[in-house]
Amino acid sequence: MKAIALFFGALFLAQMGTAQYGINAGAHFLHATEWENAIEGRSAGAESYATNFYLGVDYWFRLKNRRIEFFPELGYARTKADNRYDFEGNEWREENILQSASFFFNTHFYLLDFATDCNCPTFSKDGDVIKKGFFVRLAPGVQWLDYETKLLQEDTGDDMVGNFFVDDQFVFSLRGGIGIDIGLSDFLTLTPIVQANYTFDAAWPNLQEGPEQFSPDYDPTITSALSDSPLQWMAGLRIGLRFDELNKYGYR
Repeated sequence: MKAIALFFGALFLAQMGTAQYGINAGAHFLHATEWENAIEGRSAGAESYATNFYLGVDYWFRLKNRRIEFFPELGYARTKADNRYDFEGNEWREENILQSASFFFNTHFYLLDFATDCNCPTFSKDGDVIKKGFFVRLAPGVQWLDYETKLLQEDTGDDMVGNFFVDDQFVFSLRGGIGIDIGLSDFLTLTPIVQANYTFDAAWPNLQEGPEQFSPDYDPTITSALSDSPLQWMAGLRIGLRFDELNKYGYR
Protein backbone atom coordinates (compact mmCIF):
# COMPACT_ATOMS: atom_id res chain seq x y z
CA MET A 1 0.00 0.00 0.00
CA LYS A 2 2.82 2.39 0.90
CA ALA A 3 4.60 1.62 -2.37
CA ILE A 4 1.40 2.37 -4.33
CA ALA A 5 0.97 5.70 -2.53
CA LEU A 6 4.59 6.64 -3.29
CA PHE A 7 4.13 5.68 -6.95
CA PHE A 8 1.06 7.86 -7.40
CA GLY A 9 2.70 10.69 -5.46
CA ALA A 10 5.72 10.61 -7.76
CA LEU A 11 3.45 10.45 -10.81
CA PHE A 12 1.53 13.52 -9.61
CA LEU A 13 4.71 15.51 -9.01
CA ALA A 14 6.03 14.59 -12.45
CA GLN A 15 2.75 15.66 -14.02
CA MET A 16 2.87 19.01 -12.23
CA GLY A 17 5.73 20.08 -14.47
CA THR A 18 3.60 19.98 -17.62
CA ALA A 19 0.06 20.32 -16.27
CA GLN A 20 -2.26 23.30 -16.28
CA TYR A 21 -4.44 23.71 -13.22
CA GLY A 22 -6.99 26.14 -11.86
CA ILE A 23 -8.15 27.22 -8.42
CA ASN A 24 -11.76 28.42 -8.14
CA ALA A 25 -13.44 30.39 -5.36
CA GLY A 26 -16.53 32.53 -4.98
CA ALA A 27 -19.94 33.13 -3.46
CA HIS A 28 -23.25 31.56 -4.37
CA PHE A 29 -26.83 32.57 -3.66
CA LEU A 30 -29.33 29.76 -3.23
CA HIS A 31 -32.90 30.09 -4.47
CA ALA A 32 -35.08 27.15 -3.40
CA THR A 33 -38.71 28.18 -3.09
CA GLU A 34 -40.01 25.13 -1.21
CA TRP A 35 -37.13 25.10 1.28
CA GLU A 36 -37.26 28.85 1.86
CA ASN A 37 -41.02 28.82 2.45
CA ALA A 38 -40.68 25.96 4.96
CA ILE A 39 -37.97 27.73 6.96
CA GLU A 40 -39.41 31.24 6.85
CA GLY A 41 -42.96 30.05 7.48
CA ARG A 42 -42.09 28.64 10.92
CA SER A 43 -40.89 31.91 12.42
CA ALA A 44 -40.94 35.65 11.78
CA GLY A 45 -37.32 35.65 12.89
CA ALA A 46 -36.11 33.46 10.05
CA GLU A 47 -32.95 34.62 8.35
CA SER A 48 -32.04 34.28 4.69
CA TYR A 49 -29.20 32.02 3.59
CA ALA A 50 -26.46 34.06 5.20
CA THR A 51 -23.19 32.24 4.58
CA ASN A 52 -22.52 30.81 1.15
CA PHE A 53 -19.24 29.95 -0.54
CA TYR A 54 -17.68 27.46 -2.92
CA LEU A 55 -14.14 26.25 -3.66
CA GLY A 56 -12.80 24.07 -6.46
CA VAL A 57 -9.77 22.81 -8.34
CA ASP A 58 -9.67 21.92 -12.03
CA TYR A 59 -7.45 20.55 -14.79
CA TRP A 60 -7.27 22.18 -18.24
CA PHE A 61 -7.10 20.66 -21.72
CA ARG A 62 -8.52 21.65 -25.11
CA LEU A 63 -9.28 20.72 -28.69
CA LYS A 64 -6.38 21.25 -31.05
CA ASN A 65 -7.90 23.40 -33.81
CA ARG A 66 -11.02 24.88 -32.22
CA ARG A 67 -11.54 27.12 -29.21
CA ILE A 68 -13.37 24.54 -27.13
CA GLU A 69 -11.62 23.99 -23.80
CA PHE A 70 -12.32 21.61 -20.94
CA PHE A 71 -11.94 22.14 -17.19
CA PRO A 72 -13.07 19.07 -15.19
CA GLU A 73 -13.50 20.34 -11.64
CA LEU A 74 -13.77 18.92 -8.13
CA GLY A 75 -15.59 21.32 -5.81
CA TYR A 76 -16.98 21.96 -2.35
CA ALA A 77 -19.80 24.34 -1.40
CA ARG A 78 -21.56 25.27 1.83
CA THR A 79 -24.82 27.08 2.61
CA LYS A 80 -26.14 27.90 6.09
CA ALA A 81 -29.48 29.34 7.21
CA ASP A 82 -30.60 30.20 10.76
CA ASN A 83 -34.08 30.30 12.24
CA ARG A 84 -35.09 31.32 15.79
CA TYR A 85 -38.02 30.22 17.95
CA ASP A 86 -39.48 30.82 21.38
CA PHE A 87 -40.72 27.47 22.65
CA GLU A 88 -42.04 26.88 26.16
CA GLY A 89 -40.20 29.91 27.54
CA ASN A 90 -36.84 29.11 25.94
CA GLU A 91 -35.24 30.61 22.87
CA TRP A 92 -33.96 28.12 20.34
CA ARG A 93 -31.90 28.46 17.19
CA GLU A 94 -32.30 26.11 14.28
CA GLU A 95 -29.27 25.75 12.01
CA ASN A 96 -29.88 24.39 8.51
CA ILE A 97 -26.62 23.52 6.76
CA LEU A 98 -26.27 22.23 3.21
CA GLN A 99 -22.84 21.02 2.07
CA SER A 100 -21.92 19.55 -1.29
CA ALA A 101 -18.99 17.76 -2.88
CA SER A 102 -19.19 17.87 -6.65
CA PHE A 103 -17.68 16.96 -9.99
CA PHE A 104 -18.46 19.15 -13.00
CA PHE A 105 -17.18 18.77 -16.55
CA ASN A 106 -16.83 22.46 -17.39
CA THR A 107 -16.69 23.16 -21.13
CA HIS A 108 -15.85 26.64 -22.46
CA PHE A 109 -16.91 27.77 -25.95
CA TYR A 110 -14.96 30.82 -27.16
CA LEU A 111 -17.62 31.93 -29.62
CA LEU A 112 -15.87 35.14 -30.75
CA ASP A 113 -12.64 33.32 -31.63
CA PHE A 114 -13.97 29.84 -32.28
CA ALA A 115 -12.12 28.80 -35.44
CA THR A 116 -8.55 29.50 -34.31
CA ASP A 117 -5.90 27.42 -32.55
CA CYS A 118 -4.90 30.34 -30.30
CA ASN A 119 -2.80 29.34 -27.30
CA CYS A 120 -4.75 31.92 -25.32
CA PRO A 121 -4.71 33.56 -22.95
CA THR A 122 -1.11 34.66 -22.49
CA PHE A 123 0.38 38.08 -21.85
CA SER A 124 2.54 37.80 -24.95
CA LYS A 125 -0.39 37.37 -27.32
CA ASP A 126 -1.63 40.45 -29.16
CA GLY A 127 -5.27 41.10 -29.93
CA ASP A 128 -8.64 41.97 -28.49
CA VAL A 129 -9.05 40.68 -24.90
CA ILE A 130 -12.82 40.34 -25.35
CA LYS A 131 -12.48 38.43 -28.62
CA LYS A 132 -9.85 36.02 -27.36
CA GLY A 133 -10.99 35.71 -23.75
CA PHE A 134 -14.82 35.73 -23.70
CA PHE A 135 -16.49 32.33 -23.38
CA VAL A 136 -19.79 30.60 -22.66
CA ARG A 137 -19.64 27.77 -20.10
CA LEU A 138 -21.77 24.61 -20.03
CA ALA A 139 -21.18 21.96 -17.37
CA PRO A 140 -23.07 18.78 -16.53
CA GLY A 141 -22.21 17.41 -13.12
CA VAL A 142 -23.00 15.27 -10.10
CA GLN A 143 -23.17 16.38 -6.47
CA TRP A 144 -23.16 14.62 -3.13
CA LEU A 145 -25.41 16.69 -0.86
CA ASP A 146 -25.15 16.53 2.93
CA TYR A 147 -28.19 17.91 4.78
CA GLU A 148 -27.94 18.87 8.42
CA THR A 149 -30.53 20.40 10.75
CA LYS A 150 -29.35 21.21 14.25
CA LEU A 151 -31.33 22.58 17.21
CA LEU A 152 -29.49 24.72 19.77
CA GLN A 153 -30.39 26.68 22.89
CA GLU A 154 -29.68 30.29 22.07
CA ASP A 155 -28.33 31.21 25.49
CA THR A 156 -25.99 28.23 25.95
CA GLY A 157 -25.31 26.87 22.47
CA ASP A 158 -25.97 23.35 23.74
CA ASP A 159 -27.44 20.76 21.41
CA MET A 160 -30.91 19.62 22.28
CA VAL A 161 -30.55 15.90 22.91
CA GLY A 162 -31.71 13.72 20.02
CA ASN A 163 -33.11 16.45 17.78
CA PHE A 164 -30.43 16.43 15.15
CA PHE A 165 -31.12 15.37 11.56
CA VAL A 166 -28.50 14.31 9.04
CA ASP A 167 -29.02 12.81 5.61
CA ASP A 168 -27.23 12.71 2.25
CA GLN A 169 -28.09 12.25 -1.39
CA PHE A 170 -26.52 12.06 -4.86
CA VAL A 171 -28.09 14.39 -7.43
CA PHE A 172 -27.48 15.52 -11.00
CA SER A 173 -26.86 19.18 -11.79
CA LEU A 174 -26.35 21.44 -14.79
CA ARG A 175 -24.40 24.70 -14.89
CA GLY A 176 -24.28 27.48 -17.44
CA GLY A 177 -22.54 30.85 -17.41
CA ILE A 178 -20.17 33.33 -19.01
CA GLY A 179 -16.67 34.54 -18.23
CA ILE A 180 -13.55 36.13 -19.63
CA ASP A 181 -9.91 35.05 -19.45
CA ILE A 182 -7.44 37.80 -18.54
CA GLY A 183 -3.85 36.70 -19.07
CA LEU A 184 -1.48 38.45 -16.68
CA SER A 185 1.53 36.41 -17.81
CA ASP A 186 2.31 33.21 -19.68
CA PHE A 187 1.99 31.43 -16.34
CA LEU A 188 -0.97 33.20 -14.68
CA THR A 189 -4.52 33.83 -15.90
CA LEU A 190 -7.42 35.37 -13.96
CA THR A 191 -10.95 34.44 -15.03
CA PRO A 192 -14.03 36.09 -13.49
CA ILE A 193 -17.09 33.89 -14.01
CA VAL A 194 -20.83 34.26 -13.36
CA GLN A 195 -22.98 31.18 -13.66
CA ALA A 196 -26.16 29.43 -12.58
CA ASN A 197 -26.32 25.91 -11.14
CA TYR A 198 -29.59 23.95 -11.39
CA THR A 199 -29.95 20.83 -9.22
CA PHE A 200 -32.51 18.16 -10.02
CA ASP A 201 -34.79 16.72 -7.32
CA ALA A 202 -32.98 17.44 -4.07
CA ALA A 203 -34.85 16.40 -0.89
CA TRP A 204 -34.15 17.89 2.57
CA PRO A 205 -35.23 15.59 5.45
CA ASN A 206 -37.83 16.82 7.97
CA LEU A 207 -37.50 20.42 6.77
CA GLN A 208 -41.27 20.92 6.77
CA GLU A 209 -41.65 19.97 10.42
CA GLY A 210 -42.97 22.63 12.84
CA PRO A 211 -41.71 23.97 16.20
CA GLU A 212 -42.93 20.82 17.97
CA GLN A 213 -39.56 19.27 17.11
CA PHE A 214 -38.11 21.32 19.98
CA SER A 215 -40.09 19.28 22.50
CA PRO A 216 -38.06 16.68 24.44
CA ASP A 217 -40.81 14.18 23.60
CA TYR A 218 -40.44 14.69 19.84
CA ASP A 219 -39.38 11.65 17.81
CA PRO A 220 -36.40 12.80 15.70
CA THR A 221 -36.68 9.92 13.23
CA ILE A 222 -36.57 11.14 9.65
CA THR A 223 -40.11 10.62 8.45
CA SER A 224 -40.29 12.80 5.35
CA ALA A 225 -38.24 14.94 3.00
CA LEU A 226 -39.11 18.20 1.25
CA SER A 227 -38.21 18.05 -2.43
CA ASP A 228 -37.01 21.04 -4.41
CA SER A 229 -34.90 21.84 -7.48
CA PRO A 230 -32.66 24.59 -6.12
CA LEU A 231 -31.08 27.19 -8.37
CA GLN A 232 -27.75 28.69 -7.30
CA TRP A 233 -26.46 31.96 -8.72
CA MET A 234 -22.68 31.92 -8.50
CA ALA A 235 -20.02 34.62 -8.93
CA GLY A 236 -16.37 33.78 -8.59
CA LEU A 237 -12.80 33.89 -9.82
CA ARG A 238 -10.60 31.22 -11.36
CA ILE A 239 -6.82 31.46 -11.00
CA GLY A 240 -5.21 29.52 -13.86
CA LEU A 241 -1.65 28.23 -13.51
CA ARG A 242 0.22 26.94 -16.58
CA PHE A 243 3.27 25.02 -15.41
CA ASP A 244 4.07 24.05 -19.00
CA GLU A 245 4.80 27.71 -19.71
CA LEU A 246 7.27 27.86 -16.81
CA ASN A 247 9.12 24.88 -18.22
CA LYS A 248 9.80 26.77 -21.44
CA TYR A 249 12.05 29.06 -19.43
CA GLY A 250 13.77 26.26 -17.52
CA TYR A 251 11.77 26.50 -14.25
CA ARG A 252 10.91 23.16 -12.69
